[in-house]
Amino acid sequence: GFRRKYILGTAQFMTERPGWLEETEALPYSEAKERMMLLPGVGEKIADCVLLFGAGKFEAFPVDTWISRVLGDRYGLTGWNNRQLAEFGRVHFGSAAGLAQQFIFSWERRFTRSGV
Repeated sequence: GFRRKYILGTAQFMTERPGWLEETEALPYSEAKERMMLLPGVGEKIADCVLLFGAGKFEAFPVDTWISRVLGDRYGLTGWNNRQLAEFGRVHFGSAAGLAQQFIFSWERRFTRSGV
């Protein structure tokens, strides 16, 4: 599908730069995120997902439609863009923001009838 070119581009990028991923993972969160977004097709959310789940950067706070809705409904953060919501998550939940994000996501998906 449409992601094919991104996957191929990322594979080529990584092949041409041995050690790039390990170097990126070793950086502080904000620097690592900026570097991740150099990869073809990688934006804020995917960079945060890779850093949270792949690199153990627990301060990463991926924001998708579910998280955006939950933060709007539960925290009154309506009208905020995803970058603002991610920053809120990092500040509010601190060094375990990514773990909090996963809990919120799972709770809302499993235990609310309306989905949010």
